[in-house]
Amino acid sequence: MADGRDNEAFKASPAFLSRRGCVGGLLALPFFGLAHAAPPPRVVALDKVAAHSLLAIGVTPVAAGAISSYERLGITLPSTVIEIGVPVEPNLELLQQISPDLNVTHFNMNRVEPLLRRIAPTFTMRIYRGDGRTYSHAASELERLAAVLGRSAVAREYVRHVERSILMNRQRLADLHNRPVFVCQLSDNGRNVTVFGKNSIIDDVLAQLGLNNAWSGATGLYGQANIGVEGLTAVTDAVLVYIDYEGEAGHALKRLGQSPIWNHLGFVKRNRLSPIKPFDVYGGLPTAARFSDLLVAALLNVGQDE
Repeated sequence: MADGRDNEAFKASPAFLSRRGCVGGLLALPFFGLAHAAPPPRVVALDKVAAHSLLAIGVTPVAAGAISSYERLGITLPSTVIEIGVPVEPNLELLQQISPDLNVTHFNMNRVEPLLRRIAPTFTMRIYRGDGRTYSHAASELERLAAVLGRSAVAREYVRHVERSILMNRQRLADLHNRPVFVCQLSDNGRNVTVFGKNSIIDDVLAQLGLNNAWSGATGLYGQANIGVEGLTAVTDAVLVYIDYEGEAGHALKRLGQSPIWNHLGFVKRNRLSPIKPFDVYGGLPTAARFSDLLVAALLNVGQDE
């Protein structure tokens, strides 16, 4: 699903259009000023990225996968949203009962997609492509999804809003421009961390904020790399920001504090590390906005003395 032809295919789908019997098709109508034209389509978000993206364009999913993980990542769903299970193995029987007009996911659902398509058309957001342009893809995929749902104007304004927000945050960090920053998850084994580099949306936001990603090594499709703490020694003037999942990082820091390598790292000796509130590290455009805001708050609280 890589271009506008997919949008037309969704719009023409009988499963998508027949529910309310709207002549000409529900999605041929924009939502603005047309509250009485037709009820909104019933959309299922199979994962966090899909749910967060739908909410950003003003569409509340009727059901979503793995809802219990959303709140701590700053994603708020109404209590009426139905839980449909693990994103890659959704409850197909329940989905059938819900009878959605559209399923939305960002995962490769090759194994279950034929089954999903028997229930409703399935829209895949292709954000992570391993080409170092994740932010750009997140924005374009949000707009592609919005076009299917008649929310193009909302999506364009949201994209502009995120761009303005990041620009304002860049200005707030003017004194830190070009500062190398590690963004990582700490392991409680006291030996490893997961860092985020090229291909992550984190990397793209760091660049837009005028910061340098301190991790320039190899990464996976989603921009992550699991490394030993010795891998953090190459950049001596870096700041380290670690994601604090409800205090879990505290245990990891205690274990890391027993490591001579960790204790000799520049950001440890100079106290240039800071927790950052949780966000979806593998998210879409709404994640970029949340990460930008959270990072500013974290960095402005870090000591910068050499």
